Amino acid sequence: MSPGISVGDFIAVGELAWRLYQDCYRIARGAPHEFRVLVDELKTLYMTMKLFGDELKDPDSVLVKAGEERLQMVKDLLEKVKQVLKGLNDSFNKHRKLGDVTRKGLKAMWDQFQWARYAKDVDGLRNKVGAQTSASGWL
Repeated sequence: MSPGISVGDFIAVGELAWRLYQDCYRIARGAPHEFRVLVDELKTLYMTMKLFGDELKDPDSVLVKAGEERLQMVKDLLEKVKQVLKGLNDSFNKHRKLGDVTRKGLKAMWDQFQWARYAKDVDGLRNKVGAQTSASGWL
């Protein structure tokens, strides 16, 4: 196995994906369809990171036996996934209040308007997460 990539790298990125999944899942009620799809993508990404980590643990796995070039590709992919998740985390923290179901009246209507404005950003983030999940299948 390459000294530049470890099971711990996948665990850390997987934990970030799982935490984001849980946070986003909590506020998905009342969110646009794009956001709910993003939540599903995060769950898939978490499971993908778990599978990659398991592959690296097995010295007989196809991934480990594929050689340094393939492991470098995986390392590059992992870094991209981490950057996308960090951006998503920043965006989530910025818009966290949108999931507050206790808001009523004008505040609730304002939140629905904000969701509509935020939907384009969410769709872009979802596409980035989905692209990373899809790219991992090529490796």
